[in-house]
Amino acid sequence: MGVYQQDFCRFTSDDQSKCGSHQAGWSKAMRVAYTAWSKPAWALGVAILCLLSANEQLLLPIHAFLSYKIWTPLSKLTFSSYLVHPSILSVLLMTHTTKFHFSVPETSTYFVGTLCFSIGCSLILFLAVERPIINMEKLYSS
Repeated sequence: MGVYQQDFCRFTSDDQSKCGSHQAGWSKAMRVAYTAWSKPAWALGVAILCLLSANEQLLLPIHAFLSYKIWTPLSKLTFSSYLVHPSILSVLLMTHTTKFHFSVPETSTYFVGTLCFSIGCSLILFLAVERPIINMEKLYSS
């Protein structure tokens, strides 16, 4: 939510002090260019990281970090988290009775809460649905 407010401030406000942006003093063209190219540049960087990782050409520390065993359980929950989190956000937004304040603590609280709840729901789905189906598949395929 805070990101959308910042994007709105970039385009509508000539006085960046109202938005608390790190882009204070930037011209409108610079703000537009940053908004237009920052997300594609991030996606390109992630794509390059994925390609280098797939070809095992990453630097040793990065490859070692991404190869830790701690990521294995989380990798089994990511897709179900992706499927569950819109429902969680809908419930959060529909049941909220006061206006949202775009402050760092409040936005961080919503982010961490939604993340933890999404992972928790994903874990329940994994244990209740995915794991039994994987076990049945192993049973019938052998």
